[in-house]
Parts: sequence; C-alpha cells; structure tokens
Amino acid sequence: MALYCGTAGDVIVGGTSLEVKEWTASFSQGLVDVTNKGDSGWYTSQCGVKRCDANWTADWDSVLNTGDPPSIAVGSSISLELELADGGDSISGTFTVATLEISSAVDGVVTYTCGCESSGQVYYPGESTS
Repeated sequence: MALYCGTAGDVIVGGTSLEVKEWTASFSQGLVDVTNKGDSGWYTSQCGVKRCDANWTADWDSVLNTGDPPSIAVGSSISLELELADGGDSISGTFTVATLEISSAVDGVVTYTCGCESSGQVYYPGESTS
C-alpha cells in the first residue's frame, strides 16, 4: 500500500501549478426515492447523480511561476488537478468556482482560497472510467 505525503501534492489550475497549503475533495452521490406501493411500506432508493466538492488553499509564487497568476473568478469553469503526490496519482476534472478569496499581507504572499463544484466526470485513483 502506498503512503502519500502531503508535502508533495500540488493544486494545478489550467496547467499552472500553485504552491498548495491544503486541499480537500469530497465525493457524494445522491439517492433517488423510488418507493412505490409494491415496497410493503419500506423506503426504496437507487443511486442518483455523483458530485465532487473541492476546496483548496494555495500561494502564488512569482519566482516559480513566471507568467501571470491563473485566471480564476466566481462562476468560471476551471480545469483542476489535485495531486496526491508529486507527479503521481491525482483527482482531476472540470469544476465551477463557487467561492474565491484572494488575500495578500504586506509582508506575505498572495494566497488563493477556493471552493469548487464538479461539472462533469471527475477522475480519481481507483475509479472505474466505464
């Protein structure tokens, strides 16, 4: 079993790697009520749509990234990759930005804190692509 080290992961937005502080990805699948009179009074359900909520905090490092900071705006669609290890397994897909905070201290760096919701299929280690 492989163990992952949080210090090796990255947040990659549109191909630009940001200096990750932390990230989370929460997967869920809704249930659809399909109860009918033949269920003898028992609730019956089946799986509905899947979704992934991703939240991340990362610093913009102008020394490592020579171009402009990534273009991120609330309501925009971004290609997001959350690496579990440097160059290794990752969670990736297209996400819609739901929340965004950009902060900068006088003696610090520019920090992005972002909340996203999946828009389409999200790929993650161990997931079947069928």
